[in-house]
Amino acid sequence: MTHPWSPPPGGGRPDFRPPVPAQFAGPHHPPGSGQPWPGHPGGPPPVRLTPVPRPPKPVSVRVATTLTWVGFGLSGLATLAAMVYLWILGIGWVPSSSDERGSWNVVFIGFEVFVLISWLPLAVGSAKNAVRAGQGSDPARGWLTVLMVCNAMAQVFMIILGLFSWGVAESWSDIPEYARELTTVLQWGVLAGQIVCVLLAIAIVVLLLVPSASRYYLPGPGRYFVPNA
Repeated sequence: MTHPWSPPPGGGRPDFRPPVPAQFAGPHHPPGSGQPWPGHPGGPPPVRLTPVPRPPKPVSVRVATTLTWVGFGLSGLATLAAMVYLWILGIGWVPSSSDERGSWNVVFIGFEVFVLISWLPLAVGSAKNAVRAGQGSDPARGWLTVLMVCNAMAQVFMIILGLFSWGVAESWSDIPEYARELTTVLQWGVLAGQIVCVLLAIAIVVLLLVPSASRYYLPGPGRYFVPNA
């Protein structure tokens, strides 16, 4: 049985590549021959990029990076206050005479560790990317935007958890009077700090996505920023 296909003159497989446009024809690929593969002589010329200087850092980027550091410090204080509040709750949750006191102490220490771990990666990542975003890194701007969204969601989650435990320490006789008053101050302080952190995160995201910030990070099609310009 013979196959109907017959090899072209000179042997080998036929060339199914489209013809070379006249403007791309070269000495190795005259017009009408097969389309050269990328990078081969006679192929399409590389796209020429126009160097442009980076515009001055806009106010929106400066404010966004500054607010990131403000949120870093404020969220740290709110986290510390929340850990102190949990420690006081651990004192009054189970009477000191109970045999389960040691086990509950471990539970509340676990809560404190959870609060610290949930804050630390977001805070460190936000601070690191704020520095790079202030230097003009567009990937850092993207990461900072994502971290701010995650931080706002985490703060809202912590606010909801805090509302469930609101005022529970006031009815425990095992807590001293000064500690009971301290829990009230801590509750209001943590709640206020978390609400401000949510508002800061929303403001930072908006400031990083406004057109003036985009022009600072993106040179536009066919352009690139001149390094150190």
